[in-house]
Amino acid sequence: MFAIAEKYEQIKIALSEILQALDKLSKLSEIEVNGLKYRLEFFVGSDLKFLAILYGINGANSHRPCIWCYCHKTKFAKYELIWSITKTKHGARTLSKARIFSKRNGKLSKTTTSIKKSRDKLSLRQKTSIKKKSELEKNSGNKFGHKNEPLIDFVDFPNVVVDLLHLLIRVTGRLMELLINDLIVIDKNDSQDLEKRPAFKEFVNFLENTLKFSNPTYNETLKGGKKIIKFRSFNGNERLAMVKEFNLNLNNIDSINEEKIKKIKFIWNSFYELFQAVSYYHIQPNFALTSFDGNKLFFPKQQIGTKLRLWLKFFLTVYQSKSVTPYMHIFSIHVAEMLLLHNDISSFNGQGIEALNKKVLRSYHCSTNKHVKNKSWLKQTLDNRSRKEFFFLNGWEKELDNNYASYTIDELDFGYQEFNCELVDIDNNQLQEVIKRIDTEENLINMPTII
Repeated sequence: MFAIAEKYEQIKIALSEILQALDKLSKLSEIEVNGLKYRLEFFVGSDLKFLAILYGINGANSHRPCIWCYCHKTKFAKYELIWSITKTKHGARTLSKARIFSKRNGKLSKTTTSIKKSRDKLSLRQKTSIKKKSELEKNSGNKFGHKNEPLIDFVDFPNVVVDLLHLLIRVTGRLMELLINDLIVIDKNDSQDLEKRPAFKEFVNFLENTLKFSNPTYNETLKGGKKIIKFRSFNGNERLAMVKEFNLNLNNIDSINEEKIKKIKFIWNSFYELFQAVSYYHIQPNFALTSFDGNKLFFPKQQIGTKLRLWLKFFLTVYQSKSVTPYMHIFSIHVAEMLLLHNDISSFNGQGIEALNKKVLRSYHCSTNKHVKNKSWLKQTLDNRSRKEFFFLNGWEKELDNNYASYTIDELDFGYQEFNCELVDIDNNQLQEVIKRIDTEENLINMPTII
């Protein structure tokens, strides 16, 4: 936990000791715990922003934002191309190349051959030779997206796994953005008055009435006093429900827009089915996919790579190629190979870490002494988490469900009051007795500190 921005130089300083320790550990082929030997294999999983910083790659708005391959963003929509995360002949990134490319100056030289002016008089072989020479000169300074030297030196790209939670959030976010633009076109109006936007209102009603989302929209006032309607942030389960149940019944629209809404429904619903297939790939041998006609089609999990590419192909029948994002490229091109390599990539899901982060932030912002000088809020936060873990391990789940549950001394066999609970009335003598019992309690002394 560091109060810094997510930038390369600051992350490099913050993680230096951790990465050095992991680097030493990675040099061991195996470790022994309680007489049992375990072989070590290291993996990295996170959102694309952090992975890009960790491996010194440019961000999502760059020309080559993919963490696993050298695909240019203009070719993300080329679903028929083969891009790999393990085979260099199919554009896979490697740590060795990352170190080389990151040291280049990034300046692209120009071909200055005198015969280039008379290309029409050249043979095909001469033209090909000039083209190859031009490419070599042009790529001599090309960094291919490697902005900085990788911070991590012991986990190569095949063992970098996409976080399915962030993939879900980013892909559904893009689908929502495109849908809202489509609804503006259908309504021929972007007014903030929902009565003037029947199609947009139908989508809001779908969220409120069908999915039972509470307050899915809110009004934001911009500079100048203009108000706009914005959607609140939806969590992972809400986004899954959204793409699973998506269905809009729009009246008084032309046949073209009606057909487009049907295609959008198929894109959303099929994304849910494919995402579920990816999540449960290691458990189920077969999966079901609903066709555009509404028929259930079953396919073995070995065909998931083809189905993911076909999803992107259908997506491009509705939207332009520039609408394909890095996460869509990863979902349709790279996820299938990750499943073949690791079988289970849902284990790398960051949903639990995100939930923990939310609780830690709430614990910090709800504390009354966070601004006290020389107060270690980090230690206080970790102590708070350790106490909750201790309660859970001892069967006091009520504490996890209610931060302000009232425990009496009789309910806790060692007479300890959790600091976030409502304190019961006890006199000073009783309090001193409780403290003594805490200090001498064996299992409390050995309370784990979760870091």
